[in-house]
Amino acid sequence: MIHADENGRQTVRGPRTADVIEYALRGAFDEPRYLPDDMMAMLHQIDRVRH
Repeated sequence: MIHADENGRQTVRGPRTADVIEYALRGAFDEPRYLPDDMMAMLHQIDRVRH
């Protein structure tokens, strides 16, 4: 992943193990309007859990 800061410098980091999982989950759940209401409610509950 490449990130540019406000001064134009770029930071490049190596891939993390979780990157593949993150992309898969985004692909599956990136469009929440297609999920049933009960699934959306469950995902909102999960979002509120403190880690």
